[in-house]
Amino acid sequence: IQNTTLKNEKNLDRDLKVLLKETSVEKIKLLFTNLATEICKLKDVSEDTDMKNIREKIQKYILENYQKDFSLDDLADFLGFSFRYTSILFKKVIGDNFKNYLSRYRIEKAKEIMKENPNIKVKELAELVGCNSSNTFIRVFKKYEGTSPAKYYQEEK
Repeated sequence: IQNTTLKNEKNLDRDLKVLLKETSVEKIKLLFTNLATEICKLKDVSEDTDMKNIREKIQKYILENYQKDFSLDDLADFLGFSFRYTSILFKKVIGDNFKNYLSRYRIEKAKEIMKENPNIKVKELAELVGCNSSNTFIRVFKKYEGTSPAKYYQEEK
């Protein structure tokens, strides 16, 4: 990406120098169109890099904190953005809203834990994946898996 950016910047510099020397209106229009295209490409590369970095930060934050009770507000503070902007950004870079993504993430972690520790109690499992109450955990698990954690584990044996 850096090499492409440097190449594009050099092309912009060259085209600007040519543009400043040109007197033909048609050539100026063509050069200006080319410059505008190059500027847009640079912006896209920069934006893609920013979005990738933000996605990685979000995923790392969730990985390191899913066992805790945290909210979108906490993630917004971590990223240094407003709650509203973080909500929009989350949907854009992750492809789902915060609550659904976090719930699905926690359910996947719970399923991993159940495979490793088949005798774990639902209350303990709920706590390990950041749910305050076992009732809430069971309800969310049923929502995403279509069955309770206990039945899910029995079916997976």
